[in-house]
Amino acid sequence: MGTTRLQHFDDLTDDALAARIGHHRTRAQALVGQAKAAGANSPVGIKAREDAANALSLVKAMGEELRERAEFAKNGSKSGGEIRRIDPEKGFEAATGGQKATTHLTASALREAGETAVIASLSAGGQKNLSLTDSTAVVVVAPTIRPLGRPVSILDVIEAQAVSSPTFKYLRQASRTNRAAVVAPGALKPTSEYGVDTIPRELKVIAHLSDGIAEYDLTDVADLQAFVGSELEYGLRLAVERELIQGDGTAGHLNGFAATSGIQTVAYATDLLRTTRKSLTAIEALGYQGAVFVVSPAVLEEIDLAVTGGSGEYLNATAPFDRAEYKLWGVPIVPSTQLPAGVGYLVGADSVRLYTDPGATIRIQWDRASDDFERNLVRARLEGRFEVGVSRPESIVRFSTVSA
Repeated sequence: MGTTRLQHFDDLTDDALAARIGHHRTRAQALVGQAKAAGANSPVGIKAREDAANALSLVKAMGEELRERAEFAKNGSKSGGEIRRIDPEKGFEAATGGQKATTHLTASALREAGETAVIASLSAGGQKNLSLTDSTAVVVVAPTIRPLGRPVSILDVIEAQAVSSPTFKYLRQASRTNRAAVVAPGALKPTSEYGVDTIPRELKVIAHLSDGIAEYDLTDVADLQAFVGSELEYGLRLAVERELIQGDGTAGHLNGFAATSGIQTVAYATDLLRTTRKSLTAIEALGYQGAVFVVSPAVLEEIDLAVTGGSGEYLNATAPFDRAEYKLWGVPIVPSTQLPAGVGYLVGADSVRLYTDPGATIRIQWDRASDDFERNLVRARLEGRFEVGVSRPESIVRFSTVSA
């Protein structure tokens, strides 16, 4: 009877695997400390716990790969020369040829092992060394690796920068005139001119509350607190996204990039593909690169469903819109429900920043208000302080998505 050997991480040497195991274990320990500091059930804490569990899943997977390699090098096969059949859904191997079935770690089991280790460390005050209980006869099927994924919001593309004070200044390039040229010996050198303005700004609060929640519901439903925090965070992100784009700087609003003087405009040109390409040309002609297209979901659908004029075939097979990568003309594209009707934006690289407080960008607190104590209710408040900085207005294009 032949033998089999499952191969994973084949592009990494043993030394490289060992180094990555140490890296991911250290990262997991730091993430647990972050979860402890932020609160294990806060949005920041939940995200840190998930990332720590993913890191430990990789530690387990890589450790098993090293063990498999060592055993294969020694015996030329797995333990006892047995053939192992994978059943990822049931989480065990079916017995064949009279052999005993052997348990193994599936993708879900790897993640469960990582989560268990994280919970144990948090229970010990975040100080316990992170370790995964060794398991016999373990076969790594498909390590749970969180994909980087495509950006789902402009907030995932725009750089966030912490400022040490709620009032601050940043620099905006107002003009650029390059006069570099060949200069003869002894001749005067030309002078280039770069107009730079200092822009004063102040962080502004964006916040909201949950409605009253029965305290016993929080006790009885383990995931309720995390759910409420997640929904509050989603709502806050929508508000920040809206202000990042449309904020006009009045009455406590942020100074969004759409209202910034000096951005370019491109009229609708036959169809959306031509219009977006002309928008990209507008900033490339000035030496800038596109960072992200921002369009409404309806406009994104129109691009996706574009067909040829003759046969009616979809253009996506050969069109410049890559659905899998969510890129248009090689530039990431994200949908936004916070855009005014009839317009989209192309934001140039390094042209917009979102300023915020140092450390945690947002914070959540649970407390009582009004007569909540008498009603046995609690509420959550989520808030953060933000402001927008536009350093190069001419590298931003507002384009029309409908014909005039």
